[in-house]
Amino acid sequence: MKKLCIRAISALLLISLALTLVSCISSEDAKASANELFTCLEEGRYEDAVALCHPISGVQSGETFASLADQIKEALGVTFTDGIEIVRYTGFKTSAYESSVDGSRYDLAMEITIGGVTVPAQVVIVDNDDGYGVGGVHFGT
Repeated sequence: MKKLCIRAISALLLISLALTLVSCISSEDAKASANELFTCLEEGRYEDAVALCHPISGVQSGETFASLADQIKEALGVTFTDGIEIVRYTGFKTSAYESSVDGSRYDLAMEITIGGVTVPAQVVIVDNDDGYGVGGVHFGT
């Protein structure tokens, strides 16, 4: 009986581990999503950038990104169309389940240049029952 109980618990733990690994957002997917978002911003395709966003982001129109572009121009004196380049990734945090998003979350920290000006940035990727997408983007100006 004891062996049967240990086997059952072991099987449940293996299943739990397998489900956790399947539901995680991969580093490659997170980086690809960040690159795609920055490409849309650089090319002024704000509506396409909205399509990359997860509903949790609250972004519903291209005007949100246009406003962000105006704030960057005011703070740094450069625009997205001057070019956005990821210089290096500086950190990440991944969660197979994050209660704040009721699903998987991947925080990707990086150093980017916008028109030659280097700034820290963070892109949050979310995957849950509402879909997959950018849950937030933050620039440290």
